[in-house]
Amino acid sequence: MSRRPHSLLGLFADIILAGLCLAAAATFAGKLFWLLDLASHFQVYYFWAATALLLGNLLLRRKRSALAAAALLGISGYHLLPYYLPRSQVAEQGTAHRLMLLNLNLTNQKTAAVTAEIAEHDPDILVLQEVTPRWRKELGALPAGFKHSFDLPEEGAFGIWVMSKFELEDLDVQRRDGVAFLHVRYKVGSRPLEVVALHPLPPVSGPASKIRDTILADASIYAAGEGSRIAVGDLNCSPWSPHFRSFLKTSGLRDTALGRGAQGTWLRGLLLGIPIDHVLVSPDIEVIDRIIGRDVGSDHRPVVVTFQFQKD
Repeated sequence: MSRRPHSLLGLFADIILAGLCLAAAATFAGKLFWLLDLASHFQVYYFWAATALLLGNLLLRRKRSALAAAALLGISGYHLLPYYLPRSQVAEQGTAHRLMLLNLNLTNQKTAAVTAEIAEHDPDILVLQEVTPRWRKELGALPAGFKHSFDLPEEGAFGIWVMSKFELEDLDVQRRDGVAFLHVRYKVGSRPLEVVALHPLPPVSGPASKIRDTILADASIYAAGEGSRIAVGDLNCSPWSPHFRSFLKTSGLRDTALGRGAQGTWLRGLLLGIPIDHVLVSPDIEVIDRIIGRDVGSDHRPVVVTFQFQKD
């Protein structure tokens, strides 16, 4: 006797649900194996899939499947909740500053869209990533409004360019496994500001994941300390990765996206995208606003953060 079509559909839905539950739960064991960490990046998708499966199973009165969907909803909701809890509004007092992060994408040809987006936001600190010699040449006139500009263009995906309207006090270039990250010290009025800009490898394999994790761990030490500090870059991990949480713990920084939703920055064509481009700040920096910019031809969207220093 053959199965009824709706029974086969229910079995297929249960298989999908079981796989999603395992993937969502894998977040807690992400440091054990790189594929488990990779599964952590899709919490937004787990949440909406769980919501649909829960409603469907409730309508069909499939109690056990509904409980499993509720469990998945609980796991993903646990990870997402801090990003949707309301945050107290910070009133702009004194001088506000703006930082802009953009992974250009080495194959992107839309130079005019990039320059227009930068001009519109007019950042005080601009961090560009995947800067190739071609990009450096095409954006050659860009640093005119900045007091300081430092670039390391590369033919691959790890060229970096940092510029600022603030006075430069010190700059240190670190390299790990051939990938550079910058530790820059600016003077904002009478106040020092340290900025760590990095772009580690994407975790596309076990060895690449280990290199990414090493770069994140080393850079988090440079981002730690006293005073005003910012870490910025395409970190190639989402907020739900245990390696991201380790970065926050070591550096003492916080995610500027908290309370503003899971703002996807990479693969925005994939529904909501995945948040892997980050701006992290020290406790004495207040975030006034954080927005995701327009499509400028890259597979990443710009991140623009407006901030101010707490009064001493």
